Amino acid sequence: MNSMRSTYAMVSVAIAGYFATSLGLDAAWIFSSPLHGLEELRRSEPIFAVGRLAGLQPGGLIGIAMCLGAFELATAAVLVAYLLERMAGDDRMQASRQTLEAALILVAIQSVIALAASVVHLDGRSVRLCVIHLALAGIAILLARLERRAAGDDVGAGLSVVAEPAEKKAPSWDDPASVGWFSI
Repeated sequence: MNSMRSTYAMVSVAIAGYFATSLGLDAAWIFSSPLHGLEELRRSEPIFAVGRLAGLQPGGLIGIAMCLGAFELATAAVLVAYLLERMAGDDRMQASRQTLEAALILVAIQSVIALAASVVHLDGRSVRLCVIHLALAGIAILLARLERRAAGDDVGAGLSVVAEPAEKKAPSWDDPASVGWFSI
């Protein structure tokens, strides 16, 4: 069972490293480019699609490109924080797994937005890349969950809470407050 945990961790670290590198380089390219990444059509499709839907002018498109770059940079920073936590090897693995899951949810959100824009533009290569990113993010989230289960941590602590219905007293015509129409 311990070898399975280490396998889960190794694959999760590899996927996190891929996304941290990929998103970090994309963010660096957006911030260092004179047009903030709008000159390359493949990378700017989501920006143009959102701009077209919102009816934005060129200044608005640059603002969206900067927001996308900041989003990618923040996601890459969270993934780098996860990798540093993993390398530190301390006993806070629960927080480390939650950091990974949060960052991968951000990757999935970005991939879904890019996938929608790629489908609208009928670009097969971008659709394929977005689907691969979604699949990798899903695999890494699944592995983080499996690793948590193998470690004996409570996987669904907050998810399986069921509230018991409170006992309701039948309204009485003798007590107007119990009916709820009047509050005296």
